[in-house]
Amino acid sequence: MVEINKLLAELVAQGVAVYLDNGKLKAKAQKGALTAEHKALISANKHDIIATLSQSAPIEQVERIQPVAEQEKQHSLSFAQQRLWFVNQLQGGGSEYNMPMAYSVYQPFDVPRATHALRTIIARHEILRTGYEASDEGPRRLVREQVSNEVQFTDLSALAEPVQRDEVKALALAHAGREFDLQHDALLDIHYVKLTDTPCGTQPHGILLFNMHHIASDAWSMDILKNEFMTLYSSEQGLPPLTVQYSDFAHWQQNWAKSQDYQDQLAYWRSHLTGLPELHSLTPDHPRPAKKKFSGKKCNQTLSAELTEKLVTIARHYQLSPFMCLHSALVLLLHTFTASRDIVVGTTVANRAQAEVAQLIGCFLNRLVLRVELKAQSLDSYLQHIRQVHLSAQANQDVPFEHLVEQLDVTRSNSYTPLFQIQLTCNDSRLADSPQAPKSTPFRPYVPEDMTMTIRGDIDIHAELGQQGTVIGWSYDDALYSEQSVTTMMAHLETILENYARCLDTEHGFDTSIDALTALSDTQFSQLQTQLPVTHSAYDARSLTERFEQQAALTPDAIAVHSDTEQLSYAQLNAQAAKLADCLQEQGVEPGDLVGVCMPRSACLMVSLLGVLKAGAAYIPFEPSNTKARNQQIIADAALEWVIVSDALAARVPDAGVDLLLLEQNVTDANWLSGYDGEFCAETVAHDSPAYVIYTSGSTGTPKGVEISHRALMDYLNFALKGYYADHLNGSLLVTSHGFDIGVPSLYLPLLSGGSVQLLDNQELLPALSKALNKADEPRLVRMTPHHVEGVLALQEAPLAGVQHVFVIGGERFERDVALALQTQFPDSQVFNHYGPSEATVAV
Repeated sequence: MVEINKLLAELVAQGVAVYLDNGKLKAKAQKGALTAEHKALISANKHDIIATLSQSAPIEQVERIQPVAEQEKQHSLSFAQQRLWFVNQLQGGGSEYNMPMAYSVYQPFDVPRATHALRTIIARHEILRTGYEASDEGPRRLVREQVSNEVQFTDLSALAEPVQRDEVKALALAHAGREFDLQHDALLDIHYVKLTDTPCGTQPHGILLFNMHHIASDAWSMDILKNEFMTLYSSEQGLPPLTVQYSDFAHWQQNWAKSQDYQDQLAYWRSHLTGLPELHSLTPDHPRPAKKKFSGKKCNQTLSAELTEKLVTIARHYQLSPFMCLHSALVLLLHTFTASRDIVVGTTVANRAQAEVAQLIGCFLNRLVLRVELKAQSLDSYLQHIRQVHLSAQANQDVPFEHLVEQLDVTRSNSYTPLFQIQLTCNDSRLADSPQAPKSTPFRPYVPEDMTMTIRGDIDIHAELGQQGTVIGWSYDDALYSEQSVTTMMAHLETILENYARCLDTEHGFDTSIDALTALSDTQFSQLQTQLPVTHSAYDARSLTERFEQQAALTPDAIAVHSDTEQLSYAQLNAQAAKLADCLQEQGVEPGDLVGVCMPRSACLMVSLLGVLKAGAAYIPFEPSNTKARNQQIIADAALEWVIVSDALAARVPDAGVDLLLLEQNVTDANWLSGYDGEFCAETVAHDSPAYVIYTSGSTGTPKGVEISHRALMDYLNFALKGYYADHLNGSLLVTSHGFDIGVPSLYLPLLSGGSVQLLDNQELLPALSKALNKADEPRLVRMTPHHVEGVLALQEAPLAGVQHVFVIGGERFERDVALALQTQFPDSQVFNHYGPSEATVAV
């Protein structure tokens, strides 16, 4: 996406306009502007250009940026400038928004000529003569007619080489770290450091240092500065006049923000970013500082030319840009390292679609939020989803990032950046270079050894594609991450990309599960076991019944529980459980007491469990198939005083020494327990008090009770809501017995999110399960054992594409071939292997 925008902007800057005419790609250009090289670039990137233009407003429908009289501009700042000025005022200055660059010069350097070039550039670009001051209406521009800056000069030629090297580095760091006074300074500073009178070989004549503040510049502008300076310095050739200034763009942007197009784009972002994670889940190696220091380090990795070419081939097959392909791999990497399925990465766009601004120095760059919610299962469907994410973001790319942050009322922090903290950018050097510099130049990029990087996010990743391969630079905040952690992530990114390449070489390779693409090598797995920190989330102190009652208030008429013969809405389930709680309290049940529940799979079972919890007590579920002797053992071991039982199972519960509460099963009748109005005494239950006790057979066959607290139950349910209970699910299928903890998520997760619990016929369980799974329009959470999986697969026929269930398998060993068979039968569903002892609350 980024490099296609860049290519289009470059073509515009060179007088070539590319557009769509009834879906066909066409170009128009000034005489002689459309070269053979341009035609080759357009042809090579035809699919990506069409995709880009089809998602953007036709250029003739966009109001053009025009020169505006100074009095009409009302001292306008762009939204990006307003934010940068505010940050500068808040922090009392600083250098983190400086944009330095440096070049080694391999010929004698003419300082007066360089000063003339500097002054010409400052006179040419009004923004370099602009200061900013506070006013009652906010920041305002102050344009100075003349600025008499000179190229600063330092002569180190008399120093010995080791001393000279250290001094150059110190000067470069000081120049890059200088603080601009945004009100009074010209926002371009050039310094030349002379090293020798006679440059030769690897010894340059000197070092040329540039620095601009971000309020007046961006990365594209730094290229313009470099090229204009070199042109003016190297020849008497003038530069073509500018038709507009940056202040005209700022005025245009402020007016555009009042348009319907702006409102439509803003509405997209409001919807798309609803519930966006405030901070990524990639836990740092070190505690996050209260205030970000904006500095870090950099590591590089190189992908071979062969791997690069295969990735480009995959990208073309799916009408992706190489950037989109790299982004898809980065998302899988972050998913692997965090277990999050909601991955947010930022990127940048040049924001220079109009020819008028293509050669302007200024802060045009905009940032986009790329949010990927991992639902797809195969690489094929995943890459299609990635493409749509990019096209949608690009279609709405004009909303200034700073304005988006303001409009979304994002929580602000001094320790991390808003909306995203991990950024990916890409440049394809096979495309035209931006903007064209003189071919022969004595200026070569200079980077001091051990130079501290300026980094505004947590991790900034930049990929540079070339004919010899791809170089990926990872800049990272070293207050958060260690070099070892970053190199581990680099290695795993390459593993994912190599797995992509294998799919290209394998028949049906693109049907490969995305989970298989993220498989770790043995070395990586060992490293992760010792290095990967645990992610953390805030504890929700609300109890299960509180959460259920709040959901019932939100969706009172939605179906909460149903079977082939009965159903209860949220309001009905809540009301009947309240009546039972009232009844239990009248029977003497107090908070912390244990109450047995011996019920078949029915709506009355759900009422019983919630009723016990509402009364402040804890329940012990009896397996309906238990013998009377086993139930007696449980009653004796738990010292039970009360057991809720149905007519059908009453004979299996001893009545000596225990109060039996015989419940009629017709809970759908409004007159059920009509003697109670449901006005029970709502008890505040301690988080560490028991919610339920599960009886297992124990190692000796004697029943053993495992007590699960409210805190442990809610910790697990909160994890499951984020970890595998996807938003698209209609609810759950209750497959396993409620007498075992594997069924707990199926009982409660839907009730916390507006879904329904479907009670399957226990007498015809596998046929009923198979029938329910075939309903593509009813995606469900299905918690079951491998034994159930084998049984239901035996009843299935052709694979069911398009069905998006979530299978969570546990209780016993889940063999690989059974797992693969389940994934093959339901290729668009998710499969998790999730198990553990009851003491761990369902699973670990």
